[in-house]
Amino acid sequence: MRVFALAVAFVAAVDAFKPDSNSCVTEEAGLGLGGEYMHHKQAKYVIGEPYAAGSYYRYCFKGKLTCHRDAGIADLPMPKAENCSEVLQKRKLGYFVDPQHTALWPHQTLCYGIKRDDFSDSENKIIDDGLTYLRTTGLTFLTLDECKAAPNADKLCGGCVDYVHVNKKDPNRCSARVGWAKIGPQPLNL
Repeated sequence: MRVFALAVAFVAAVDAFKPDSNSCVTEEAGLGLGGEYMHHKQAKYVIGEPYAAGSYYRYCFKGKLTCHRDAGIADLPMPKAENCSEVLQKRKLGYFVDPQHTALWPHQTLCYGIKRDDFSDSENKIIDDGLTYLRTTGLTFLTLDECKAAPNADKLCGGCVDYVHVNKKDPNRCSARVGWAKIGPQPLNL
């Protein structure tokens, strides 16, 4: 009898945590905010904080997820919905990128290749440590081989043709382009 009661309690507990049909599941948008359940009428800030003008929050209503810009004033009617993907692509890592002037990497995925022979062991370690840190941002960083092996390879990095080419061509300078240049190997000179 005890086992039956425990089984019933377990099933009831599992069912209580199942999202209802009006809840939302957030999409990955390059900020590590994907795969989260939100309840009907729940709001969650994704950029900024409550009552800070220019901040953005996601809002779940009847299974539909929308983004809204906070005007910085409490108790206003809900602002007009904006496209969440566009909102989140504009702001990455605290750096504003205007997609009308800077092409963003498709699907928040940046492909790279490193000319390892250009760098010492200690420099390669620093590069690897930097990549490890960058992977915590919610953006995806793939080597060309990883890109080509991805099931959606045709949609990533211009079909795995465009990538950041990390090299030390000119040891007297450090330079790189910002955004997706769509030129094949895109030099990042360290």
